[in-house]
Order: sequence, then structure tokens, then C-alpha cells
Amino acid sequence: MSSSIKYRLIIAIILNIVCLSASAQYYHGYHQRVTFVYDNAVKENIGDDLSEEVLQIFRNADINGDGKISVRELQIFQNWLQHNFRYIKNSTARHPDDFIREGGGNCEGFAVMTTCMLNYHGIVAFVAGFGRVTTNRHALTIVQVTNNNAPGYLFYTLRGWGLPPGYYIPVDYDKIGGLKAIDRRWKIAAVYKPKSLYWRYRLNY
Repeated sequence: MSSSIKYRLIIAIILNIVCLSASAQYYHGYHQRVTFVYDNAVKENIGDDLSEEVLQIFRNADINGDGKISVRELQIFQNWLQHNFRYIKNSTARHPDDFIREGGGNCEGFAVMTTCMLNYHGIVAFVAGFGRVTTNRHALTIVQVTNNNAPGYLFYTLRGWGLPPGYYIPVDYDKIGGLKAIDRRWKIAAVYKPKSLYWRYRLNY
């Protein structure tokens, strides 16, 4: 991992731990009420051509080293992405190595980074294309969770698209369990494994 990326990740983790510790009561009562679904089979969804630098970034997301990603750790990772990489309008969904090298990407690029990190740790997650009708206009991550009774979260009960049936929450940039760049009038139009999007031309944009 390059020294600049490593330094930014370490600083982001430190700052986020401080901020999250100050709001521990909030996170205990809100974020910790959802539990992610694990399935090692999804690790194949990221492909086998990611660099060691990117894989190390994904490993570092497991801050406490317990082999899992908590909602708090996901929030720290999303904050790091949001604060260290910029939205760049481009015609393809960037491979994670290109996203890091170029300093960002479009919404698909951010969603691919998040989904790949979660899949790397065995969490069931996909990139979802959203539209006002059926046309993809925005991409974000959807993550499978064990139940749909946590207050304050937006849940989707999904079947089809080759997904494991069940409950999913959105991760839209640094918003976990809700929508940030779009509103609830937007609906899921397509679902992808991240490796199927690398360098793929963005349709319907």
C-alpha cells in the first residue's frame, strides 16, 4: 500500500474512532440493531485481480480484527471513502485499483468499493442500480441483514435478480440504512456482482 493511502486510512480511522466514541450511545441504540448476513461464496464476486494494496485497504476495515465487519466499522470505511475520494464523472464503473489510483470515480465506483470490501469479508452485498422508473440513474450498495425491525432503517425485501432472498439495507455513500443522493421514489432497477461492472460501459446514463 502506498504511504499516502496508508496515512490517510490511519488518520481516518483515528478520527472516526474518536467521533464514534463520543456518540457511543447513539450507535448502540441505532446502528447496532442490524446484523449482516455472511456467506463465504460472495468472496468470489470481487474477482481475482485486485492488487495487494486494495486488498489491504479491505483488511484494514476490520478495525478490531475479529474477522467481521460491524455497522460501526462500515461507517468508518464509508466516511474514509467520502472524505478522501471525489466524485469523478466517467463512462465506466472503475475497477477498485483504478478508483484508488485516480482518486475516486462515479457513483458506481463508490458502490463497487463498498460492495467489494463487504464481499471480501464474506458479507452478502451487491451493487444496485436505481431509477425513477426502470432506467438506471444511480448506483449504491445493498447489504443483506438478518431482520427488518430496526427503527430508522430503510429495508428492501428482495427476491429475484439472482439474490439470496431476504432483507437488504442501502448504503448510499456515507449513509447506511438510508438514501443520500436519491429519494424513496427511486426504485431498484438492476442488481450486479461488483466484478461484472469493472470497466463496463454505463448504460442508460
